[in-house]
Amino acid sequence: MPNEIEDHKTTFLENIDVLLAEHKVEEAVEALDIEKRSSLELNGSGNASSTEASSYKPAFLKRKAMLEDQLVEITKQPSVGTVELKEALSFLLKLRKGPLAHQLMLKAYGSHLRKSIKSFLPSCSIYPETYSATLSKLVFSENAPSSETVSALRAASICVQASLSHCSMLESQGLKLSKLLMVLLRPYIEEVLEMNFRRARRMVFDLAENDGTLPLSPRYVSPLSAFATSSDSVLIDYGTKFMFIAKDIVEQLTLVAISHFGGTILTRISQLFDKYVDALIKTLPGPSEDDNLMEHKEVIPFRAETDAQQLALLGSAFTVADELLPMAVSRIWSTPNESKEPGSGATENIVSTVSNTIEFKDWRRHLQHSLDELRDHFCRQYVLNFIYSREGKTRLDARMYLTGKGEHLSWDSGPFPSLPFQVIHFL
Repeated sequence: MPNEIEDHKTTFLENIDVLLAEHKVEEAVEALDIEKRSSLELNGSGNASSTEASSYKPAFLKRKAMLEDQLVEITKQPSVGTVELKEALSFLLKLRKGPLAHQLMLKAYGSHLRKSIKSFLPSCSIYPETYSATLSKLVFSENAPSSETVSALRAASICVQASLSHCSMLESQGLKLSKLLMVLLRPYIEEVLEMNFRRARRMVFDLAENDGTLPLSPRYVSPLSAFATSSDSVLIDYGTKFMFIAKDIVEQLTLVAISHFGGTILTRISQLFDKYVDALIKTLPGPSEDDNLMEHKEVIPFRAETDAQQLALLGSAFTVADELLPMAVSRIWSTPNESKEPGSGATENIVSTVSNTIEFKDWRRHLQHSLDELRDHFCRQYVLNFIYSREGKTRLDARMYLTGKGEHLSWDSGPFPSLPFQVIHFL
């Protein structure tokens, strides 16, 4: 057994030497990582003699250091491309050299930036009016996040906050630029908002897609959990995912961005709720054969067939509209008051008080209109199923009320309204 272990060590070191000589860094990184995780000696928990440990571990670390040097040399090559640079840095991260990888990334980006600036400087004397725009593009554009990401929305919000704060400091010198700046910034901020809400709409229509556990606080999840059953958790996932989408957007906004674009954001969130309700309606059975034919053309990942499922769906939608969504956007309604509190700094004088022109009751009325559509759809299909059988025969007519006799009546057990009717009556 000891001989086998010793042979393995010798073979491993020889293989690493070959990989290093051939500059096969990816294979060398994988081999070192596997050996590090499987070797008790390298982890400091082996039972080997001190002589063996002192000879093998230094040999292992020596080859690891040689591999790190090769990766560093790759990042310093003038002709290294973006893909090769990212690969080398990722290998350093795998070797647990995070600080070194970060330092090399900054150096590589700085070197690339200096070369780009140096190449465009000769044209500045010919086109001086493009100097600032070109320089800004070189410095910021490469690392700018895509407009449809929440990172872009956060960056745009911070840009508004910082820019208007500088304008506020200049007002003491008689330079009032905040209104002009907002005129220039508004198209770009609205573009980022539009792209983010487009992404949100796509996510709403893909509500059944499993994204794993969403980082949503219990105060948003617990009210929806009341409608959960062992077999119908997907209904709760619909509401949870929608709340995550809406809350994630609102959390990226700064106070100043909310004060200027709060009305627009609230309108878009209510429109997003409309899409959420549309997605829920598609899970309900259609009230007519034509509707069913249309539904078969679309892929519906889940359909609420039973009364319990349909009532859980209605309950989760009303909980989102009446409780959770207002709680998520409460930060937008409270922003004007927060901005006027002492200590709010340079932004005190630049908060727009006219942007949140949407009244809370009007916003809630829009949500209620969407809920009414969901409830009406449910009631129509339920009443039709109650009156007509699957064969198209009438199960309910006036004679049942006159004679008290019918195939589907159970007067002896107590003629109470159906459970869905009782629930809808109190919604």
